[in-house]
Amino acid sequence: MFILFSFRASAAQDAGWVLNPSDLEMFILSAKDEQGGHNIHPTADGGCIVAACVSNPGRGRDLGVYKFTAGLKPDLAFGDNGLWTAGSTGVDQAIDAIEVIGPNGQPDGYLVAGYVSAGDGDFANCGYHPSSPDAKQGTTGDIVLVRLTRDGKLDASFGHSGMRCYGGSDNDTIIYHPSNYSEPGNKLLQTTNGFLLAGITRSRDGDLQDIKTVGYTRSYDTWIFKVDARGEFARDFADKGSLRVGTKPGEHIGKRPANEYPWSIKADPAGGFIASGYHFGACFPYGQKDGALIPSPGNAALTTAAENASGDVNDASMDGWLFRANDKGRLRDDWAGHGLIFIGGTRQEKMYDHIVTPDGGYVVSGRTSSSDLAFTRPGGKVENFGAFLVKYDKTGALVPAFGNNGHGICFLDYCGDQVSRVANYDEGDIIGVVAGTNAAASQLSLPVGYGMQFVVVRLDAQGRPLRYWSLGREGDDWACGMDVDSRGRILLTGFNDKGRPTGEKAPATGEKKGVHPHRDLVVMRFTPHLKN
Repeated sequence: MFILFSFRASAAQDAGWVLNPSDLEMFILSAKDEQGGHNIHPTADGGCIVAACVSNPGRGRDLGVYKFTAGLKPDLAFGDNGLWTAGSTGVDQAIDAIEVIGPNGQPDGYLVAGYVSAGDGDFANCGYHPSSPDAKQGTTGDIVLVRLTRDGKLDASFGHSGMRCYGGSDNDTIIYHPSNYSEPGNKLLQTTNGFLLAGITRSRDGDLQDIKTVGYTRSYDTWIFKVDARGEFARDFADKGSLRVGTKPGEHIGKRPANEYPWSIKADPAGGFIASGYHFGACFPYGQKDGALIPSPGNAALTTAAENASGDVNDASMDGWLFRANDKGRLRDDWAGHGLIFIGGTRQEKMYDHIVTPDGGYVVSGRTSSSDLAFTRPGGKVENFGAFLVKYDKTGALVPAFGNNGHGICFLDYCGDQVSRVANYDEGDIIGVVAGTNAAASQLSLPVGYGMQFVVVRLDAQGRPLRYWSLGREGDDWACGMDVDSRGRILLTGFNDKGRPTGEKAPATGEKKGVHPHRDLVVMRFTPHLKN
């Protein structure tokens, strides 16, 4: 379900709900098997670009990029009637796609980010890194960047005739759960002289050969790299073009691997970038000179390995993080904890997205199952996940007046289990997307057959909900991507699972791994007015 948030002044329980407002535009793309949207961004012509996956019978998923016109119809001048695809014999997906702005300030095609799991088919001769004998089978692949022209053709000036793979002989990717639409985040950022991509890596060779880790090298490490207009590493960024970051696991990490994930990367108004995500480490070592350790509150609070050995995902101890780096890929050690903020209670926090607010602060969105430390709740302990937003000021300190727990956190448990996307809106309001919820069912009389919905919520700058919109049709609607266009309209993408009844799981057999039949790609657009 999509939930959009914008904050201004009324109590959450008093904010009204609206089902499918009159200005809602919805476009559904049906397929025999599966299509789904991961990310959506506005384009200069008033339309939008969608990074998607498209099922390919017998092959799994392929990268897909849709271009829509200002009228929210497929742009027939782009690719094959509005769609560009590429695939291998493995499972491949496009996770983000942005419109590139050329040196003259005009649109100059598109850049697509995804992952591939085989170096054949359309990805033959693109620099794919084969798996090593030591790699964990079934989980190896490369990150791929694709440069497209404005009409959806490969731009031969980039990479290997328009495409290039990045990574090593282990797994390198930009999304951890291949079947989870709700976790991608913004992966691409255009800078004044190139492009940044946020991903994760387990490799130690190939493009990661001799790359130094800021912190500790563990299992999956954060990998943010920069390329120039040709797709070559920008070697003046971090370590030969790559910033690899890892936390130090605590002695009580239990069975959980020390992974670190950057789910979203955005421009820092001061230059450089800001990234958010989550990790399993207990602390971050700052430099080798003073041996200083920056503790991660929730993970560092574990006292026995048994505390983190539960099979219940709610009990998997992980903390969120937000970190800033300058345009050379160096952490801003004059901000917060040497460039980092750790966010967490003693159970689970995942950060999915963030914004810089008009007052220079930071709002970070995610999900939590904790009820202690900064995540102490007004209603006491909870057992399940809940959606939340947290605010920090420009120095990286919590803003206690934000939200509803006195520690700078706005809990939105009644809306769903995670705020997966967040954006600035008019009058200092905040727009966000809560994924995976049927909260509207308790507030509205939904038509028969409606399950999960895209729900939009608008809150004010203090973290107080103003209004909610429930968007969708029959079946389950699941949110993933969100952005705001130049006219203040909210753009949304994800998928609708109309072919399978609400709550019914996929068959155990008869479906290729990574493919979920009956899913349709959904694109929506509307304006979150506070008055009808």
